[in-house]
Amino acid sequence: MAKKIQYDAFSDEELFILVQENDQDAFSVLYSRYSRKAYSYCVRMIGDDSLAKDIFHDVMMAVFENRHSFKGGSFAKWLFTIARTRSLNAIRNRKHTQDITEMESWREFADTEEVEEKLFVNELLYKGIARLPEELKEALILRHFEDYSYAEIAEMTGISLSLAKVRVFRAIKMIQKKLSPYLREML
Repeated sequence: MAKKIQYDAFSDEELFILVQENDQDAFSVLYSRYSRKAYSYCVRMIGDDSLAKDIFHDVMMAVFENRHSFKGGSFAKWLFTIARTRSLNAIRNRKHTQDITEMESWREFADTEEVEEKLFVNELLYKGIARLPEELKEALILRHFEDYSYAEIAEMTGISLSLAKVRVFRAIKMIQKKLSPYLREML
């Protein structure tokens, strides 16, 4: 346990140098730092919890197996580039239908109208995000679900800062436009 406390003071890049030297404890610390964010990113990109788990594990294995291909720079950017590539590949390879049975299973626990409304709104939002063009969906997820700055989004996706802002803005506007008729009915 003393090693982990010592590792906590290291930057991501310093830890990854140790990972490149086959230090499993350093990888464990990096895994702890990024597993929630990387998994959450995969879930939001993929829209399917089960598939996202597989993609997430694939990403983390790829990070470790390809550790010697990391040429420096931001570890977070490198990790999310891998997650982005794997997620986009999975989206392209799967059927275009969305399985919403998981969301529907929550309805049986909804015993109040308020809970049902929240589930309905969440389902609409989920479907709205899922139908966005990939580049808009990715920017929105990184900004509003993963809390990355526009500058970080631009760096991670290889676009300009202004384009990162535009993509997030367009994603929000598209979702508002798609959901406004449903939300007006509820008010």
